[in-house]
Amino acid sequence: MSNSLDSERNKFIETWKTASEVPSINWTMTLFSDGTSTGAVTGNTWALKDGKLVFIATTQDGAVVGAFNYIFSNNTTLTLTDVNTGRSKVYTKQ
Repeated sequence: MSNSLDSERNKFIETWKTASEVPSINWTMTLFSDGTSTGAVTGNTWALKDGKLVFIATTQDGAVVGAFNYIFSNNTTLTLTDVNTGRSKVYTKQ
């Protein structure tokens, strides 16, 4: 991996939570440095691919189950936009 890709990837390694006025709609996800993830986004591993954040199922074929355009604001806010639906969620660093 190049240094610029490492630097970009490191921005994601954190626990992120959505902000909502309705507590039951808050989503939390944690992205780990080993490429695994837990939380609201479907898929057990994550990677940066073709300028997108992708989540990959741990199936035999390793299918991509979610791909998102992303924007960081002040390195504490992450906006993910689903490339298939166009829906966005805003996460804050915990």
